[in-house]
Amino acid sequence: MKRIAFLILAVMASALAAVGQAESIGCGPVNMRLGAPEAKARQSLAAAGYDINTSEAPLRSAVNLTTKDSCTIPFTGGKLVYASRYWTSNIKTELDAVRSVVDALQAITKIGQRSACEIFPYKKTSPTLSNNSVDISCNGHNVEIQSMTVNGNPMYNIEESIGEYPALTPR
Repeated sequence: MKRIAFLILAVMASALAAVGQAESIGCGPVNMRLGAPEAKARQSLAAAGYDINTSEAPLRSAVNLTTKDSCTIPFTGGKLVYASRYWTSNIKTELDAVRSVVDALQAITKIGQRSACEIFPYKKTSPTLSNNSVDISCNGHNVEIQSMTVNGNPMYNIEESIGEYPALTPR
């Protein structure tokens, strides 16, 4: 696992050299563009085989049960304000993990456009939780790489996102 951490850091250092603008993100084959009308986005996702959970408005999740791909797609005022996708559905080996990190970081970069990226490390430990993560933000396009252990169970997450996550109001 230390090998993978070293590889991730090396990939991050080299991939952050060129940065693109955050306007859209792929949810499987569907290009989710910030500001897209909710009805059109839902129709496109449904046509691509995604089930959309609407029970936790404004938060929406779209899951393709065949490919196991998933996205988070909240709307405000009928427009897409945030979108994220997870790069962890196909990870079975260390090589798959490295490929997922590289793919996520490449998604936030574009050759020819250079900008400073911000990197936010986070670490929290308690008797039942260990959470190590890093958030990388480049022009409003973000990648979070997270490794956790909860009650002795290891977990990981690689998430790419655009837009502003809406404030959730208590029920």
